[in-house]
Amino acid sequence: MNDAGGTAVAKYEKMEMKADPVDHRVRGILRYAGAPSTLRYTSLTLQVHNMRRDAFDYDKAEFIIKQILKGEELKDTNGEKLNVMDTLARLLRAAIIPEDNHILVVNDWSSVESRMTAYLAGDERKLDVFRSGQDVYCYAAEGIYGKKITKKENPSERDVGKVTDLACGFLGGHNALMSMARKFKINIATERAKQIVEGYRLKHQKIVKYGDMLMLAAKKAVKNPGQKIMVGSVSQVSYMFNEEDGALYCTLPDGKTKLRYPECRLEFKPAPWDKSQKIEALTALKASKTPKATAKEWARHGLWRGLLLENIVQGSCAILLKDAIFECQESNLKVIFHVHDEIICETEISKADHCMAELQEIMEMVPEWAEGLPLEAEPELMKRYGK
Repeated sequence: MNDAGGTAVAKYEKMEMKADPVDHRVRGILRYAGAPSTLRYTSLTLQVHNMRRDAFDYDKAEFIIKQILKGEELKDTNGEKLNVMDTLARLLRAAIIPEDNHILVVNDWSSVESRMTAYLAGDERKLDVFRSGQDVYCYAAEGIYGKKITKKENPSERDVGKVTDLACGFLGGHNALMSMARKFKINIATERAKQIVEGYRLKHQKIVKYGDMLMLAAKKAVKNPGQKIMVGSVSQVSYMFNEEDGALYCTLPDGKTKLRYPECRLEFKPAPWDKSQKIEALTALKASKTPKATAKEWARHGLWRGLLLENIVQGSCAILLKDAIFECQESNLKVIFHVHDEIICETEISKADHCMAELQEIMEMVPEWAEGLPLEAEPELMKRYGK
């Protein structure tokens, strides 16, 4: 936590350094397609994408900030002493405020990556869970425990369902599940994690199959340069290998946006389950990782079914975000920044209800290329940015 606090102090310094002396706004902190594998936005200088999510609510933030301004010892509303560095980290979001007589309208899509994964894979059972307004984490937990799970009656089981859906949605294995569980302070033993992963994949066979189809299509494209290899019937996802630049291209469901895997090739690598065996593997340059000065070539990484699935889903969600921002501009909504799948607008307090309704309508508008994708986004008002 102290390390996080140290990073927070640096962010406050960045805020002060980057802020315009006239209107106190920070500009130029977002880069389109900064993540090359998914074309998602990334942050520049002030890293808004990795601010602590466990931010204080408005009342508590106000209570603590008043103590800071007075130079008092930091205490929680119940009188408990607070760790200074941890508190600074949790106050980062609260440092972002609207102009006088204005308010922030904050909205993000609910479980958008989970929805997009199910949509692309044609997993109608899971899509119906979203369409009917059911809890997707309870749905995941029911496949694990073999019984009806509700948020009120089975909170611990639902928590396991949550980490399972987050960790296994892109076909992660038991190690990915255990790592995710630790973040949520949930202890899952190795053997139990293996059972959970097996159960999750059994319940989501269409998603597993779709991941396999992506892998097969990508390999087939590399073996057949110039040939477009289509994947699935729901979307327009396809792969094509360009022999001239040695890159594998993936066309996303909108039919226009492309992901690029540079210097892609097939190699024989040791099998994860038996190092003495060699299996055919697809690899490409890891463009996001700059090599050391002493390195003779750029680092490479393996392209496996889960990674290909993750890239396509996150790339598709990036299209949703980009298009929603354009729609906001057309509707004269003032988008001041965005974080992952969340859009933050600023409006006059008197126009807050209108802005909320407009933003929700825009973010729940389903594009033609994703007909049938259930989107849900309920905005909220904030005097200080939070979560």
